[in-house]
Amino acid sequence: MRRGYREPRGKTTNLEEDSPKVEISQHANGHLTLKIDGTTYEFTEEDLWEEENGNIYGYGKTIEVEDGSGDVSWVGLFSWQGQLERMLSEDNDNSSQVWQYYLFDEADGLNAGKFATGTQTAPEFLETMSTATYTGYGQMHIMPGSTFETWDTRSEMEFDVTLNVDMQQGDVSGRFDNLRLRSRVQDQTVPDYEPTTGQFDITDGSVSGGDFSATFSADQTFLNQIQSSCLTGTLDGTLFGAQPEQAAGALSGTSEAGSVLFDHFSTNKQ
Repeated sequence: MRRGYREPRGKTTNLEEDSPKVEISQHANGHLTLKIDGTTYEFTEEDLWEEENGNIYGYGKTIEVEDGSGDVSWVGLFSWQGQLERMLSEDNDNSSQVWQYYLFDEADGLNAGKFATGTQTAPEFLETMSTATYTGYGQMHIMPGSTFETWDTRSEMEFDVTLNVDMQQGDVSGRFDNLRLRSRVQDQTVPDYEPTTGQFDITDGSVSGGDFSATFSADQTFLNQIQSSCLTGTLDGTLFGAQPEQAAGALSGTSEAGSVLFDHFSTNKQ
């Protein structure tokens, strides 16, 4: 296994209420293996998923369900930070990577989520760490309804992330700002992101052993823009790298209308 491909740390954000345990590793054939709640899916050269522009970010394949029903499932694993070849390269010295998996079963529907994995900071270094600021980006899907039902309509948001980590006090705070929003309809032209006002505040954070969690909530300015009275959730992440150089993880939450929120964030130490 090359550096950086270890068991994901921190909570995995899923569309299902009960998040499964997700692991990835690199197989002897040079490609990745995905394990979801103990079930292993091994990818090969034949499973590479090529985009229309020729880029390859991951794998996808169909598997027949072994229950005699004739049903099939589809499983995919995709890099969210660059083409697969670069992610698998021995020259890739990134401390963390963000991935997304999909598992679709004709009987059970879709299970999907994003997670960050990588080289977690050693406990002995964390004991000497005082405070650090991390900046980067985040993304969020806002799906209509209280449970995931379809990709047909959704809102997507990009934003800048600032995290303030105080290891001595065990505290995490910060914000999401520079918000950009768009609404999408599946199989239609993807619109550009449009800047919007307001921000999200990160509060009630805690950090222990390199893993951290906190609450995020939209301010009134943003809520007025989307005509909502509440939009809140949690971020769960991990400190990665020797110093540690990066902080990354998953986002999940709900709106006042019960919409599902999920996605990820990735930041670098300043």
